[in-house]
Amino acid sequence: MSWNGKEALLQSKGGHNLNHRFPEIIHTVEESFPKDFSIVLDGELSILENYGRADFYYLQRRHRLRSQQTIKREANHRPAAFLAFDCFTYNEQNMRKTPWFKRKQLLREFMESHGLPLHPLPHSKTRVQFVPSYSNREDVLEENRVCRGEGIVAKKKNSFYEKGRTTSWLKIKTPFHTPSFITKYDPSNHYFHLGVMRKDTILPIGKCAHGFSSEGAKALTHTIKQNGSWDAKETV
Repeated sequence: MSWNGKEALLQSKGGHNLNHRFPEIIHTVEESFPKDFSIVLDGELSILENYGRADFYYLQRRHRLRSQQTIKREANHRPAAFLAFDCFTYNEQNMRKTPWFKRKQLLREFMESHGLPLHPLPHSKTRVQFVPSYSNREDVLEENRVCRGEGIVAKKKNSFYEKGRTTSWLKIKTPFHTPSFITKYDPSNHYFHLGVMRKDTILPIGKCAHGFSSEGAKALTHTIKQNGSWDAKETV
């Protein structure tokens, strides 16, 4: 997300303008960010269930909305938030070669000085919020467990910003286990849809696309295509 002192721009990783789809975030930037000052932030677009867990599927649903009337209603009913965790530029100064801990400190000071929340708050009217860091691994793992979060990201304190995959950052996923079965396969994004039985009804519980070996994924996809049937949305 960028702010040039006059206008805000919320972009996806692919460079798509998301301003009109998440007006509540743009409103916060225009109300809270200083004039005649520029900044570019990295962060996560989220709809929060609690302070440590996001509802990815509700966010997907929100992202697909096109009617401005519906978007406005959803923005009031269950607003999205931009959770800022890094700073790329600070008043036109490139921060990518600044060590991570200094970028994080500068970002925290910016957020605090302009009255923005210093940790995720699902019910705050201010929709740009800071993602804090922890020095103790056990503390953040416990917070993640309590919130039933997806996992944590560990970063080297002196690391510079690198685009794409990097050895300076490590994702540690939370291992939740439950028996389930595949109900559908979507070849457009290679996601398998999962479900469980509730009495005599199939209850959807989520999607997955990772965690398989290359051979296992191919065999599973082949089996589904051979035994399944195509629907109107071209899923099996």
